[in-house]
Amino acid sequence: MLKLPDEARRNVLETLREELTGLEAKALQLERKLRAYEERYKLSSQELARLWDEAVERKKSLPFPEEADLDLIEWMALYKLYMSLLNDIEELRESVKRLCGA
Repeated sequence: MLKLPDEARRNVLETLREELTGLEAKALQLERKLRAYEERYKLSSQELARLWDEAVERKKSLPFPEEADLDLIEWMALYKLYMSLLNDIEELRESVKRLCGA
């Protein structure tokens, strides 16, 4: 394990915490957008992802009106981005914990 001098470790921790704060703010923005879609279509994002995967696998249409296509594409993209962002946030939190324990 790399041992950083105290000042360098503090600087790295500060930078990581700032990055974490920014990512958490972005995640909240995405969550609000996802909730709006969920309310509009009365469906959770997880359920949309399941239906989406089924439709792709079976080469069938989603059970929504055709005019909803653009919404569904944006919703699915936002959901994938949100899930990826949550993973990044968790990894960053783990990095902060490791540095705090070093």
